Amino acid sequence: MIKVTKELIKELANDIMIEITDEEADKIFKIENKIINDFTKLTHINVEGVDPMHYPVDVVNTYLRDDSDATTITKEAMMSNAPNKDKDYVLIKKVVK
Repeated sequence: MIKVTKELIKELANDIMIEITDEEADKIFKIENKIINDFTKLTHINVEGVDPMHYPVDVVNTYLRDDSDATTITKEAMMSNAPNKDKDYVLIKKVVK
């Protein structure tokens, strides 16, 4: 399992281009370690003889709608709405490092 450190939290924050203070990194660090410790407790539960389940209850979801065809537009219509394009490609501004 990956070890969560304050340095890792600051590195991840930098990767997603947000700035966090040392206090915020410390708060996130404490929360993450509590979550990891809580989930570690689950590994000590004896599940021998328990059948795996996809759902925790026997009720089948009856509230889902049936799949249906979605409305689509043609490539030409989509390209006519693109503000920046190059041949058959829509050009977008780079948003990652």
